[in-house]
Order: sequence, then C-alpha cells, then structure tokens
Amino acid sequence: DSGRMSKVLTADNGIVKTDERMYLMDRILSLSCADTTAFTYPRMIPLHSLGPEHGVVMANGEVAVPGSVSLSCEKLEAQGAYLVENGESMVVWVGRECPQSFIEQVFGIPGIPENESSRLILEPRGNALSAKVCTIVDHLRQQRPSCPAVTVVQQRDALEGVVMCYLVEDRQAHIVSYVDFLCHVHSQIQSKLT
Repeated sequence: DSGRMSKVLTADNGIVKTDERMYLMDRILSLSCADTTAFTYPRMIPLHSLGPEHGVVMANGEVAVPGSVSLSCEKLEAQGAYLVENGESMVVWVGRECPQSFIEQVFGIPGIPENESSRLILEPRGNALSAKVCTIVDHLRQQRPSCPAVTVVQQRDALEGVVMCYLVEDRQAHIVSYVDFLCHVHSQIQSKLT
C-alpha cells in the first residue's frame, strides 16, 4: 500500500500541520532506501536501562546502541525513558514514574514541570549517564542526512501524540497497524503466486 508511507504523513490527527506533512512528502522522495526505511519504521531505544557498554565510543569509532524495542505503546514503561528516531526527528519520551535520578542526571533538573517537557534541552551535564545518552544521540545524528532536533515529551503531556504517531505497531482510528499492513501485503503476494 503505497499510501501508507507513515502515520506521520497520513494521519489527520491535528498534530502534524498540513505544511509539515507536505514538506515530509517531498522530503521522503529524496531519501535513500535506508533512510526511507528508518522514516517509515522508526527505532525506539530504551535509555533508562543503559548497560556499561552502551553510549561508549569503541576503538573502531562505533558506538554501542541498545537494541530497539517494538513500536507499540505496550512497550512504553512509566518508569522508563525512550528515544524514538526516524531520521527526520528525535523524541525522548519520559514516563511519569521515571526515576528522579535519571531526570536529574540527563536533564539537570529534579523533576519535569507539567507540560514543560518540550523546553528541556538534551546536553552533556558532566555525569556518565548524560554523556552516554548524548553520545548515542550524536552517533545516530551522524548516520542521518540531516541533523534531527531532539524534543522531550513526558507521558500524558500535550505533545505525547507526537510519539504515538511513530508507534506504527499500534492500531489507531482509520489507520492500519504495521503488523496488519504486513499481513495484507503477504496475502496479496500469496494471491498473485496462486
């Protein structure tokens, strides 16, 4: 289904403005195959459970990035923080029960004020966790043709819908989930083979 490039492009949810949607439709035509894949199926990387090997530059210049989790709201833990990136934008989703120590180390404040998360800036703060998160973000930025901005969104904030647009494995009104889309494509292929 060529019309299903991304929920961000197709969803008429009031979150993505018409001019932004038009820009993205034009932009996707200029992306490489790998960048188009990342755009249509973003990565969601847990930041709250970084191991000692994550976010460290190795001898070969690569950075160990935690494995991506399924793009479903069922995977978003209230105690967690996740980086969702599609090559064009990066969003850090922070759960309402995310430990205060994580918020202090990564954002430099004791807590996130109500509906103020989008004002937070992700920058090195002089501690190991902040350095790891910033190294991962910088590494992912270097892999992309543009330098995506990072937006911070807290669970149940007004901007949480931005993150929900990227969760392609969830069903939303009038939009087919990624799994259902793959099943449809598989059945179409099977019918052509028989």
